Amino acid sequence: MNPLKKAIFWLLAILPLGSISYAADYELHVETPDAGDIISQFEERLSEENLPLKYYNYMGENGIVDLDDLRAERNYRHFLQMLLEFEKDTLFGMTASSGQLSIGGGH
Repeated sequence: MNPLKKAIFWLLAILPLGSISYAADYELHVETPDAGDIISQFEERLSEENLPLKYYNYMGENGIVDLDDLRAERNYRHFLQMLLEFEKDTLFGMTASSGQLSIGGGH
């Protein structure tokens, strides 16, 4: 028998059946937000000044005054950088962190 299969069968034998079914059920019910949800949440929190200071520092360093200015075509790259940072922070639960934006090296 393949060593990997042997290891899997061994793990299945020692794990309680409830934990295996719970893990499978959890995986089926985890929802990931779609892009529209993330964008609207980012814009709402930015407008309400409810984001970590690193976002506002980044905007100031790049001459971006507000959300409307961030949405301008000339700042599209900055908008994407901030949005990706927000998504990463949200995914890892780090929206309360401070410091520089990690994407783009934070200027």
